[in-house]
Amino acid sequence: EFWSFGFRKTSKLHNFKTGSAMIMKIVSRPLLFFSLLTSLGHAFSGYAATNNPGNNDTLFFEPFSVSHTEINPTGDLVASIAEANDIETIRLTRIKSNDNFDLLTSRDLASSKLTIAGMGWIDNDSLMISAIIERKGLKQIRNGKFSRSYFVVDIDTQTPQPAAIIRRVVTEGQVISLLPRQRDTILFAKPSTESKVYKINTSTLSPISEKRSKTSLIDGGQFVRKNVVASVDGFAMRWLATEEGSIKAVMAANEDSAKMLIRANDSDNWATLREWKYEKRSADKKSDQKEDSQAKKKDPEKVHYFPLAFGSNSQEFIVVSEDDDEEGDLYRYNYVTKAKQQLFAMPGAEILDVEIDHTNNQLLAVSYLQQSNVNYYYFDTQYDSTQKQLQQKYHGYSVYITSSSPEGKYHTVLLMSPTEPGLSLAYDSSNQKATILSTAAPWIDRKKLTDTTFGSVRRDGLDIEYLLSAPNTNGEKPPLLVMPHGGPFGVSDIRIYNPVIQYLSSHGYAVLQVNYRGSGGYGKKFFDAGKHQFGG
Repeated sequence: EFWSFGFRKTSKLHNFKTGSAMIMKIVSRPLLFFSLLTSLGHAFSGYAATNNPGNNDTLFFEPFSVSHTEINPTGDLVASIAEANDIETIRLTRIKSNDNFDLLTSRDLASSKLTIAGMGWIDNDSLMISAIIERKGLKQIRNGKFSRSYFVVDIDTQTPQPAAIIRRVVTEGQVISLLPRQRDTILFAKPSTESKVYKINTSTLSPISEKRSKTSLIDGGQFVRKNVVASVDGFAMRWLATEEGSIKAVMAANEDSAKMLIRANDSDNWATLREWKYEKRSADKKSDQKEDSQAKKKDPEKVHYFPLAFGSNSQEFIVVSEDDDEEGDLYRYNYVTKAKQQLFAMPGAEILDVEIDHTNNQLLAVSYLQQSNVNYYYFDTQYDSTQKQLQQKYHGYSVYITSSSPEGKYHTVLLMSPTEPGLSLAYDSSNQKATILSTAAPWIDRKKLTDTTFGSVRRDGLDIEYLLSAPNTNGEKPPLLVMPHGGPFGVSDIRIYNPVIQYLSSHGYAVLQVNYRGSGGYGKKFFDAGKHQFGG
């Protein structure tokens, strides 16, 4: 849901918190099993225990200290999310001095259980934080267990120790643009039977430290008619705004149909580009799905194309298909002429994720899997040049641009490899200067980790890729453990740091990971080949 928050990035890999750090949480549970396995192995392997490279076993499974990073528009300040003992901390780093400051914790935001889902800069000294809060009591019964809330953090950067004033958006809804070129201003949408977008001044929101009186206006009384910049009948599924904050398009739905609407100016009425009428459903779900599939093959008009970004004109958008046969495919699509052009095609690969510049709702890049590495194809020439700079500078690492300033000059970058859990950098693309921000799991000795090599075998007309992590056992053949990924469909192992593999390797085991038929990232043919052939 990052696009609904207004972030430039959408990829899960770009959020270190849901990438490598999540691996740590997942694999810590089977530690007891692997300890038992290792103990049994030592009984007959003889030499396995002698290969421990010096990293303490428990250190492999310690949670990573720093996760997601975001650079501010002028490139002099970076905010990051650090986690320890189930408490998340927003940390600031001054690039020039490389000084770090703890700004606030998740407990400062709410008394109930809270998880920081993401963040982004509104301007140079104001952060927007998106958080998931656990509801309690009757609110949980009426509205569900969790809610999404937004907090604005105004930072006094002129003092040696930056201070923060925390404000909360009380009204429920979603941020659709942070408008980084307009100070203290955001676009906020309220979904309903009549959905509306409001332009909100964040400086007038009440600080959470102040108790609201009975006469106080909620959110400074800003959710009123004069602040509405767009409205539409029905539930708005996707708003598209320009860099200046003008709402040019919306996809909305009601009981009877879904519509793609556009307008040239904020004062204009909406014009319908495309409408899909809903058909009545029967009680037989399988029969309906079969009829839908047959209908879409006969009539492409029935296929819905969900808009992600603006195209080259007012009728054209970058879309993703909701059709099962085209699932995940990205197109340049004209809602009037129905003309479509596939934007990315590579044999044996499929799109893993899409990156949108939400400052102006333009397509930046797609990520895809190739030789068990996540790669990027940039449509934007400036970002393409930056990515190539970084790949050349840090050859051998997987390079992820995790955030960027609006003009694309300043970036935060994450470097990863099988022997590097994560190195976060601030990067100035104009002079190619990099500053180290943080190191994930600094307690682990990188020089004593085992590298992972890539290989493939051809079987039944398909290339089956695998990863092999083999420790140095002084010429002896180590015992081999095969570690298949879960799923079994749509999941893949990629060539990054994995604590379980390093733990096993430190005890003398080689580990084989196979992206077998049905794994994700290799296209529909490869995916379908795994049906009724689990693990084949």
